[in-house]
Amino acid sequence: MARSNWKKTFESFIISTDPSVWKIEKEDLVKKNKNGINEANERFIQIDDTQAISAIETYGVFFGLGSVVMLLIMSLIFTDKPPLEDYLVSIPFFLLALFHLLVYLITGRKYVIMDRENCKLSYPQFFFKKEPISLDFNKVKVLISYSSRGPSIGSKLSIENRVQGSMLNGYWLLQTSSEREYWSFMVWYMDKNRPLPPGTAFDEYRDDDFERRKAASFPKPLFQSDIPTPESTPEQQAERKKIGGW
Repeated sequence: MARSNWKKTFESFIISTDPSVWKIEKEDLVKKNKNGINEANERFIQIDDTQAISAIETYGVFFGLGSVVMLLIMSLIFTDKPPLEDYLVSIPFFLLALFHLLVYLITGRKYVIMDRENCKLSYPQFFFKKEPISLDFNKVKVLISYSSRGPSIGSKLSIENRVQGSMLNGYWLLQTSSEREYWSFMVWYMDKNRPLPPGTAFDEYRDDDFERRKAASFPKPLFQSDIPTPESTPEQQAERKKIGGW
C-alpha cells in the first residue's frame, strides 16, 4: 500500500515483503561491497553515497579528457588537423566532470545515515551544501518511480523534496534494484521496537537490543508489518509475547 500526495504516490511505512536480499553480513562491512555501507549496528547504519556520482565523474573525465588527447594526437599524426568543433564536442562532458569533482572537493564525502536510536534519516543536499537534511523517519517521503528513457532506465527508490525552504526540489536516489525489499529493510531497521533485521552484521548486538526493549516492557512496533519479525530465539520470542503481548 502507499499514501497519495496529489499526483505522486508515496510508499507507506510498512514492512511489506521479506527484505533478506538486503540483509547485511559481517563480511559486507569488511569488504564494503554492499551498497556502500560503512558501518551497521543496533544504533545506526552509515552508507557512503559518494559512490553515486563516481560513475559520472569517471565517464566525464575519461571521455572528455580522452577525446581532447586523442584529437591532439591526430593533429600531430595527420596533415589535416581536426576542425575546432571536434574539440568542442568533448568540452561539456569534461566540464560536467570537473563540476562534480569540485563539489566533492568542497563538500567531501556524502552519507546517508539511518539513525535507529532516534528514528531519524539523514541524507545529503544538492551540490555545495555541506549540512545534510535530517528528518524524523516517519516524515520522509519516499517513492518508487519508473523511467523508460534517459540514463536512468528502470525503477528506482528515491526521497522527494531534498532542499527544504527552496524552490530547488528533486530526489535523492536510494536504490535502483529490489526497491520494495530495500524499503521494507529500512522500515524494519528503523522500527526500534522490533528486533534487528536479518544479517550477521547485527548478531553481536541482538541480545543487548533485546534487553533494551525488555526493560521498556516490549512497546508495540512503530510501523506495520505484513511479515513475521521474530526474535532471534524461541525463548526470547516467548518472553516478548508474555511481557509485551505481541
